[in-house]
Amino acid sequence: MTVKINRKLHLVIPIEQGERTLYAHSTPVETETFDTFFLPIAKTFSAIYTEGLGVIAGPRIAAKMLKQVSESINQWDEVKTGFLAEIRRLTNVFAPTDTGWSMIPLDEAINKKVIDKDDASEVENAIVFFTLSWLMHKKTDREKILHDAAALWGARVEYLSCTEFRDSLPILTAKDSSGKKAG
Repeated sequence: MTVKINRKLHLVIPIEQGERTLYAHSTPVETETFDTFFLPIAKTFSAIYTEGLGVIAGPRIAAKMLKQVSESINQWDEVKTGFLAEIRRLTNVFAPTDTGWSMIPLDEAINKKVIDKDDASEVENAIVFFTLSWLMHKKTDREKILHDAAALWGARVEYLSCTEFRDSLPILTAKDSSGKKAG
């Protein structure tokens, strides 16, 4: 899985599904969200590095570690319905259809089985990891750290909002589409 991030943490994750590729695009959470959930965010970030997981394993387990840490401080329900719900709200999946690229909110893509549980888990863990990294590093260090982390995962940094990313996707031909109508 290749991950792309930009300065504002617009994270783009290609999701390989056989002969077609979907993309998850996540917009950054606002400062107010960080302010509300700073303790579980900081503790999770610290736990990932204290356990020696870092940028190699962190993107595979960050949401799971967030749950474990939040449960240990009795804040899981709030984190799940607040912080994680906000991340999911700000994440869309782009899927090829006969009429072009369909933008589907992450929860809807999961519920309609556009992406399976394994893909959803990979997307959510990666988004949580990069969100934690973005929120916890100093503003002056973020870009370098995220460039370096992305390089370890074969990723590259993009500077595209959700709409700009959609507009940058290749024009689909009949061969490229999913064979299903846009939903």
